[in-house]
Amino acid sequence: VSKIYLYKYKGALIMIKVLKIKVKPKLKIALVIYYAMLVLKLGTAVANIIVARNTVNALVLASCLCFIASDSVLGILYFTPVKKKNALVTLELSLYYPAQMMAALTLAFI
Repeated sequence: VSKIYLYKYKGALIMIKVLKIKVKPKLKIALVIYYAMLVLKLGTAVANIIVARNTVNALVLASCLCFIASDSVLGILYFTPVKKKNALVTLELSLYYPAQMMAALTLAFI
């Protein structure tokens, strides 16, 4: 179990480095924890789809991927020097709202 937690924190650090996010050390800790939770959610969704291929697990996986992409775009918007933000804002919202809808749809199948 401890190896799983180590991998999720490594995954979070990799995401922050790949996105070239520059933040203060205290905020970096919060970002690592947040991305670690996203990576854990993704791992759980992948494990669930491997165990049981059904509509609920597919929706959870798709919404998880959209949330990760949406939050990564937010990281780029707020923590990197981007000059043209309109396209990124549109991309972020076009990922975030479908993610919310897919997450809500899973309730219909429970």
